[in-house]
Amino acid sequence: GALEGGAPPPPMAVEISDEEAAQIRADSQREASLRSPEADPIAGRGDRKAIWNDKELDDTEEYIPEVRENPGKIGIRFSERPRPGVPVRDRGMRAPPFPKHQVKSDQPPMIAGDEPADEQDPVWLKDKGDMLMSNGDYQGACNAYTEALKIALNARAFANRAVAQLYLGNLELCLEDCNHALRILDKKSKVPEGQIPGPKDPQDEHVRARVEVRMGTAYLWLGALNKAEDHFCKALDTEDGLDADDHRTVKEDLARVQAAKAALLLKEKADSAAERLPIGNGDREQELARGVLELYGHALSTDTDAAVLFANRSYAQLRAGKPKECLADGEVALAKLKAWPIPRRAPKRPVLAARLDPPFLDDP
Repeated sequence: GALEGGAPPPPMAVEISDEEAAQIRADSQREASLRSPEADPIAGRGDRKAIWNDKELDDTEEYIPEVRENPGKIGIRFSERPRPGVPVRDRGMRAPPFPKHQVKSDQPPMIAGDEPADEQDPVWLKDKGDMLMSNGDYQGACNAYTEALKIALNARAFANRAVAQLYLGNLELCLEDCNHALRILDKKSKVPEGQIPGPKDPQDEHVRARVEVRMGTAYLWLGALNKAEDHFCKALDTEDGLDADDHRTVKEDLARVQAAKAALLLKEKADSAAERLPIGNGDREQELARGVLELYGHALSTDTDAAVLFANRSYAQLRAGKPKECLADGEVALAKLKAWPIPRRAPKRPVLAARLDPPFLDDP
């Protein structure tokens, strides 16, 4: 029955019972379990140099950290604005990417139209400050002028920011900006050694006169009447610095400052007498009180707008035993203090002449 070549004959199919088939399956499963990785931990271990096997690791407890307490408010940082001082509602849009198929114009941006007004443009920032100033937003105008001055120093930007500082009540900062503006104008008009001075720029002289007026106003509010008088006089002496209406107004203000100086001398004399005024209703006391009240009356005839004169005369009326007159002078002093030094209206925006060339930083 053997085939040629000595090969064993193929296995013959044998019919078996159900019990024998179950036994064969059981033996096969047992042999497979003996060959599985679980039967030999060393053989089933992926890393033979490991300290623990998988079975030992399964027996350990998993560490679960406790829930952290509520830390409270959590701050989230956002990207910084390029110009944080300028109000968001007035923040300009950035220029879109320039088309590749077009040739960029060499003309100024305002004429070519290839770039809109940008926050990096000091002219745009100064113009925005002027608009905010005319709308009564003095803090926003001050911030806009500050951002413009960070890019380019300019006397007109300093002069306009001085107005914003004046309206905000920052009198020392107003004087500082005015001094910066004057230094820039002096440096610009300085004549080199050995050369003949040329004609002065009317626009620069106009700015100089207005800066002198603002310095005089700041010194007036600070109570430095002598310095206020000096700066008002400088503004009036500036050639072609003020127009007819402004010249008349500054001249009237100068007259009021000079009257206040004269009234201040009478006030100091009346204050000294009021401090020595005795309390009583005798003839001598009444005569001294009348003399003090007459001094205050002379001072008020010189300067009728000084609230401090009415306040001090109210005290003298009280020392003289005149309560009705004391209350009347006190009410007048309070009424005058409420009306000073509060700005009545925002300044008007400067009117620019119609022209074809783009605006400049030196525009008023």
